[in-house]
Amino acid sequence: MAEVERVGGCLCGAVRFRVSGAPLRVGICHCQDCRRASGSFFTPFGVWPISAYEGSGEMKTFGKRSFCPRCGSHIA
Repeated sequence: MAEVERVGGCLCGAVRFRVSGAPLRVGICHCQDCRRASGSFFTPFGVWPISAYEGSGEMKTFGKRSFCPRCGSHIA
């Protein structure tokens, strides 16, 4: 069976990423930080081993959140 690949990135395309294989963990977080950052009641998330991650583009970080410096899309 082929390994599953997921790709994503920011709205403007300056930051791109790819993860392969099954996530170690998935869930939703409803802590105050996640609610404020997303503007929603919760934020879905997935956790992969670092070896499964490939990325391109430079991200900026504020607190624990990473985002595209060009368009502001939240990445991690």
